[in-house]
Amino acid sequence: MKDGNLFSKKTQMDQGPDQTIIIFGARFILRTDQELILLGRHCQSSRLEEEGFHFKFSKLNEALEDLTSSNQS
Repeated sequence: MKDGNLFSKKTQMDQGPDQTIIIFGARFILRTDQELILLGRHCQSSRLEEEGFHFKFSKLNEALEDLTSSNQS
């Protein structure tokens, strides 16, 4: 592999996924507005907790590990 190709592949990986893929995933898979994914939103769980909602996982990485584990019931 030439150095130019290696550099191109590395810089493409560092840029993250293509915006077209994000828009498609947001609209058709997650059924949400792509701006939520592209721009993000700051939110707090305190309002939900005040209303009595209980989170099964307190940390995002715990929830993601559960989602990807092979022991799902």
